[in-house]
Amino acid sequence: MVKKNFIFLKFWLFCGAFFFLTAPFFAKGEESNPKHREYLDAAAIFKESGEYLKAIEVLESVPPEGRDDEVSFYLGRLYYLTGETDKALNCLNTIENKSWLKYLYMGLFAEEKGNYGRAVNFYKKSNELKKNSIALFRLGKIHRSKNNYPEAVAYFNNLIKLDPSIRLAYYYAGECLSEISDYAGAYNFLAKSFNFYPRAGRIKKKLLFVKDRLGEDFFKKREAETVLKRKKVKLPFYYPDRKGKILNVGLATGLDKFSFSCAGPFVVKSNGNIFRGEAKKIYNISLREDNFMIKDEDGQSSYGPFSFPAGIKGLEREDMKPTFYVLDMVYGEKNFWHKKIDRIYRGDFRLVFDEGKFTLINVISLEEYLYGVLPSEIYADSHPQALKAQAVTARTIAVRNINRHRKEGFNLCADVHCQVYQGYSAEASSTNKAVDATRGEVIIFKGRPIEAFYHSNCGGCLCSDAFGELPFLANKIDYTSGCIAESAYGEDIWFSKDIEAFCAGEDGSKFRWQRFYDREDFLLAFGFGIEELEEIVPLKKRDCFHYNEVKIIKKNSQEFRLRGDLRIRNYLDRLRSSAFKIDIKTNLSGEKEGIFFWGAGFGHGSGLCQEGAVGMANSGYNYKEIISHYFPDTDINDINKLKLLS
Repeated sequence: MVKKNFIFLKFWLFCGAFFFLTAPFFAKGEESNPKHREYLDAAAIFKESGEYLKAIEVLESVPPEGRDDEVSFYLGRLYYLTGETDKALNCLNTIENKSWLKYLYMGLFAEEKGNYGRAVNFYKKSNELKKNSIALFRLGKIHRSKNNYPEAVAYFNNLIKLDPSIRLAYYYAGECLSEISDYAGAYNFLAKSFNFYPRAGRIKKKLLFVKDRLGEDFFKKREAETVLKRKKVKLPFYYPDRKGKILNVGLATGLDKFSFSCAGPFVVKSNGNIFRGEAKKIYNISLREDNFMIKDEDGQSSYGPFSFPAGIKGLEREDMKPTFYVLDMVYGEKNFWHKKIDRIYRGDFRLVFDEGKFTLINVISLEEYLYGVLPSEIYADSHPQALKAQAVTARTIAVRNINRHRKEGFNLCADVHCQVYQGYSAEASSTNKAVDATRGEVIIFKGRPIEAFYHSNCGGCLCSDAFGELPFLANKIDYTSGCIAESAYGEDIWFSKDIEAFCAGEDGSKFRWQRFYDREDFLLAFGFGIEELEEIVPLKKRDCFHYNEVKIIKKNSQEFRLRGDLRIRNYLDRLRSSAFKIDIKTNLSGEKEGIFFWGAGFGHGSGLCQEGAVGMANSGYNYKEIISHYFPDTDINDINKLKLLS
């Protein structure tokens, strides 16, 4: 963002070209003091461009006796960010309002001064008023620094429950468990942490230390338990959908092997060759040059080679098909939901060769595919009308993008690029009912299925421009009324205040989120010291204050630009959304000591807001009304009547 000239700023101030704030920080629904609005907006503009001292200068020009709570609080924040902790404390002491945010900053002030007992008390009060990740994180780190490891683990665990996207919490929990010799518990956290930060030498070293303490017998025992557990899995038969459109869903690419079993007998067909497999027996398929071999679970018998492409088909029994059981499926790599897990699938399989590896494809009907999508993308215990809205939106996405991976030999992938699909293992009766109740229904605009989108939580503001300007998306508040903050100060405090919105939820942990990285945290998460960071410069924004381009400047004159929602979020330690504000904390010498992110929402913010849909359903709206709210000017129609998939 271009830095403002101070002479121009004074002119701008006296012009009074500012919009009215409808929902100020301290008192919901109460207006800001009109005579201070210009000062707050001017300070917010300087703050956005990283000129904190100029922002302070603007607010200091308001006489102390004339300052209201908003000016005092904003000035206190700015003093703290520039290392003037005593001045910050004086500002907040004039405020009678006992908000969670005031107590949070009081905790930060006390911690900065080394008064850890007071800091703990303030953080606890903040968290009691509103569960927030910074208070929990700092409580965990203070207890860790005092060697109170069980207490630290409890706080890191609570933090993960509140916001599982804060990946450093997994490392610190694992480290603390290691310190009290709970190596098995430590391993679970550290292994996940290493998946998040594979290049972090400190995390790798700690993980290797824990693995060494556990010893080979521990892992052999775990492996034996896994084998036993797999043998006890009951694989069902099911009545297949024989009328639906058949999809090819790419479960995994770049494979050189995989293992599976089937509820009943099955056949592998490959260029006229047929292999007949037994029920409930694990088989291993492995690549051999441009062919593949089949081995049974004990590795004693080997069959093949077989050529690509190949089909694996379960043999029916009394009109019922057997399910398949695939071992060690990986999804959500580097995200907090990253897992390697065994999965049960309906349908059949295809194997195709691609660039020296092979791809595993699930052949399944559209509606059965949706059975495995819905519970992977929305909580299965959500209101039935919200589940129906999700079903129609997910079906629309599948139909619209049915050829997205055609060059790779399948229609749709099983990850977030298309939609998360986890097969029969994920299915729930509630989500299956939602799919069945809306069978064939898709969202239509001008006679065609729309390019639909959904996300977890919009933060109270829906975007129309995340994927280009589309006529069936609107930029609006996620509620029946209300408007988006239009002033600089209103935008800044948007990320720490509550507004009326369908997606606000009970705990609001996705609606508004926070992160703070001290020196130690920053080095772990970003791989370089915060002292090397010169500036993070916002360049472009889109709807709802989402950044669309930022510039990272390091002290060695290295700079680069991040463009687009996912690139920005992923670089900045996988933030929940690209709608956020950054505060950089320095000491009195100007040395950087930490960085804050104040964010809103989870996801790109366009289309169906899942938590908003739940909020609407709980308020009495049906699924068609929900879809109309998130996709204005659209209709719902049956793909069979439209003959879209004939």
